[in-house]
Amino acid sequence: YAQCRTVPKKLNGINAKITRAGWTLGEFLYYAFQPNLKGSDGEDIKRLLGHSKHVSDFLGGRSNYLPIHILQAWYKSPYG
Repeated sequence: YAQCRTVPKKLNGINAKITRAGWTLGEFLYYAFQPNLKGSDGEDIKRLLGHSKHVSDFLGGRSNYLPIHILQAWYKSPYG
C-alpha cells in the first residue's frame, strides 16, 4: 500500500500526524534525533527498535538520502 502512494500523499499524511501530535516540524526532528530523552518523571524514554534503526540507517549513510542531502535542501529552500 505505501509503495503505491505518491510522495505528496505520503508527505501530507506525515504532516497530518505531526499536527495531530501537537508538534511543529522542528519539534518532531528534535525529538527524533535527540539521543537521550527523559520523561516528565526523569526516567529515560526508550525508543522502539524501528525508530533506532531508521535514525541509525540515515545517519550511517544507509538510506536513499544522506544528511548532506537534507542540509543542501534546507540551504536551497525558498521557505527561509
